[in-house]
Amino acid sequence: EDFGVIGMGTESRGTNTLWHEMGHWLEHNNPLVAAIAEAWKARRTQGEKPVRQSDIFPKTRYSRDETPLRDQFVDPYIGKVYSHPGTTEVVSMGMEYLHDPKHAGILASQDPDMLSLMVKIIEVVNG
Repeated sequence: EDFGVIGMGTESRGTNTLWHEMGHWLEHNNPLVAAIAEAWKARRTQGEKPVRQSDIFPKTRYSRDETPLRDQFVDPYIGKVYSHPGTTEVVSMGMEYLHDPKHAGILASQDPDMLSLMVKIIEVVNG
């Protein structure tokens, strides 16, 4: 994959997809952000067992190989497990939530720990 570009795919959901994919770009191009996200996810999911996303949401398009560590994330997809280290859905889903005031409010009320993480990541990126 070319992590120097932001891929929108063919089934884009507009601005949600843009912010989500910018989160992946940021994580793949900033080793400190990737390390922070990985450590945060490891702390939150310690002792968790992967579950199939399609079992959590049976009427969605998730494939059987998408297996998150559930925790109490505002969205189970945040805990998605990848075979290659350093890749998460943490920053991408965080950015997706933060870009919209309504969803940012949901994040703040349902997972203030993740909101704090995203604020820390913004501080890191801004130096």
